[in-house]
Amino acid sequence: MGEEIISMIKSLENTMNERLNRQDEMLGQLIKMAVDNNARLERIENAVNRI
Repeated sequence: MGEEIISMIKSLENTMNERLNRQDEMLGQLIKMAVDNNARLERIENAVNRI
């Protein structure tokens, strides 16, 4: 019984780690998108100012 509980805990830990890793990847992608959008907005603002 004790080994079964330890196995279940390890499985849960692995699942949680996988989910956290996916969340970290998604957060990184969102940050990159925000940086890219800011750069695009700056280019648009510069173009509008030139016009």
